[in-house]
Amino acid sequence: MENASKALMMAGGVLIALVTISIFYYMFSQISTFRKQVDENPTEAALLAFNQGFESYNKKIMYGADLISVLNKAIDNNRSYDVETGYEGPYYMDIVFVLKNNLETRVETFVLNSTGVGYDRTKTDNVDTVFEANKEYSLKIDGEKIKTLLIEGLSWKDEDDKIYNNQESSVSTYTPGCRTYTVTYYPAAEFKRRVFYCQGTEYDEGTGRIVKMIFYEK
Repeated sequence: MENASKALMMAGGVLIALVTISIFYYMFSQISTFRKQVDENPTEAALLAFNQGFESYNKKIMYGADLISVLNKAIDNNRSYDVETGYEGPYYMDIVFVLKNNLETRVETFVLNSTGVGYDRTKTDNVDTVFEANKEYSLKIDGEKIKTLLIEGLSWKDEDDKIYNNQESSVSTYTPGCRTYTVTYYPAAEFKRRVFYCQGTEYDEGTGRIVKMIFYEK
């Protein structure tokens, strides 16, 4: 009986050890699976967040100010991946737009009319077409021009058309005493007021990232 009891206790001990080992193995495998999911999910979440950030501009109606915002997002993305030059690989983001009407820098002169109330536009002193109608402009090909005239142009022109060269006045803004003034219309100010729509998006087959968006002026 004593031997049988010892054998039974040994068998019980072995069984407990096996159960304990099985529990630890199960817990280890679950932790490994969890770690793998944690490693994979940020990549999926980052991809989803990236695409959603651009897909939010896939609209039927939007202003040029919105288009400037998506251009800025694309520029920031390209800088972060150091793909501003060369334009190779799946991480470059290209934005294309087509205008319905020319986008110009214009200088126009206004003169106080004969009644002494209000001004008449007398002439256009200068017109410089900076973006032509019915032509594709892309960040990949025309990046420097887009940055200078549309994006940087909003800051160094304070976002609005400017009045200058007042006659009979020493100040640089309109005053009641001036008889003649000149207005410069900057492309960035006009562009942000125009209406566009998203014509389509393109995705990279390997990464699933949006790599191109195309916009047309309404």
